[in-house]
Amino acid sequence: MRCPIKLGMTGAWGVRESAGPIKLGMTIIPFTRHSRESGNLIIYTMQYGGTVYMTANKHGSVLYIGVTSDLFKRMLEHKNKAYPNSFTAKYNCSKLVYYETYGRIEDAIAREKQLKKWNRAWKDELISKMNPVWKDLFENL
Repeated sequence: MRCPIKLGMTGAWGVRESAGPIKLGMTIIPFTRHSRESGNLIIYTMQYGGTVYMTANKHGSVLYIGVTSDLFKRMLEHKNKAYPNSFTAKYNCSKLVYYETYGRIEDAIAREKQLKKWNRAWKDELISKMNPVWKDLFENL
């Protein structure tokens, strides 16, 4: 199965040829066949996915949960305090400590709503499973 994947911080796109394991955090955007064909050219439309993520302040005492279709761009906005009156700017939540990527934005939104209902201990445990030392995962996007 062929599907495009976002390749790291460059923002370049490649095509995943194999059906091997997909790592957590990999941006997967499946192609769907469009009804029109022109010669050998098949026209595709894209179904955009989404990412639910958690940021923390430098001490890990404040958490923010959000959802986005472009995690790299959104994290730059948090780090640069693009919205100075926002919660993340006010409480300095600019360290990416957790994220999950979904093929459909609706699934990411549903997961965000679920995580926002969790108590703090559950969130801390979830983060620690993926990121035991709570390092900033933005550096590896």
